[in-house]
Amino acid sequence: PDLYDLSGITHLITSNPVTNERLKFITKDTITMPNFCGGWWNEKPVYLYENAYVLPRAFFVSEGSKGSFMPVGVNYVSPDRRYIYIQTKQAGTIIISESFHPGWIAVENNKPIPLTPYLNTFISFKVPAGEHEIRLEFAPQSLRLGLHLTQIGLFLILFILLLPKGLAWISKKEQSNRLKHQE
Repeated sequence: PDLYDLSGITHLITSNPVTNERLKFITKDTITMPNFCGGWWNEKPVYLYENAYVLPRAFFVSEGSKGSFMPVGVNYVSPDRRYIYIQTKQAGTIIISESFHPGWIAVENNKPIPLTPYLNTFISFKVPAGEHEIRLEFAPQSLRLGLHLTQIGLFLILFILLLPKGLAWISKKEQSNRLKHQE
């Protein structure tokens, strides 16, 4: 498979013809576009291609097989969390057409699963034979650090805003205590 297939691209629109035997030419048309350099409107060719070899968003490749892909069930809960379901008779690799980033973590039964980049672009990880329910979550350290710094900042702002009132209250209490002791 090539990157078009792995990326889940079903159609390609381009201003230049493409020489890829995996892409089926559909049509050529022209569109009128502004010429931002000169101010005149130009007609530009547009080519439409269809990719009949597109792969599912997530798929399984068993060890030792070449070109054999099995779709994997993916439940997209939110932009940063997915649940992956698979039942397989062989060990292999799950490949997800999602940009690899060190902030992605995979967990099965509260045990982390090591992730590796597939073709330096997509998320992949190995699974043994059997039934699996895997949680994939995007939780980069930068996000956690940002949340902690925000909490500290809010605490400091509240402290600074409430400090004068607190000092005034303490001062009033001390004055009333002095008055009681003077009596």
